[in-house]
Amino acid sequence: MHRHIISLGFKEGTTDEQVADVERGFRAIHDSMPGMVAISMGRNISESRRRRRYDWVMTMDFATRSAYREYSQGEQHDRIVAEKLVPIVSAISGVDYDIGETPEE
Repeated sequence: MHRHIISLGFKEGTTDEQVADVERGFRAIHDSMPGMVAISMGRNISESRRRRRYDWVMTMDFATRSAYREYSQGEQHDRIVAEKLVPIVSAISGVDYDIGETPEE
């Protein structure tokens, strides 16, 4: 399985409704894409004493590498990023890794 994790920092003034709109958009992709086997999203609730750089995190699991590419290069992804994320994001970080063997197809 291929795991994709994104951490987001939001610009000052970002509303809960804007964040909920982002979440709805990514859940819609999940619901329409069989290769995305799981999605989890939520606010950073860390109680660490370190400075919190990210406000929100999203984790997605894909059955195959080709399913991940279909998602990351897809029109729905690009539209959500351009229309929903770019206006509200001040910082972003991503990481991908495989859990066990991840087939190509």
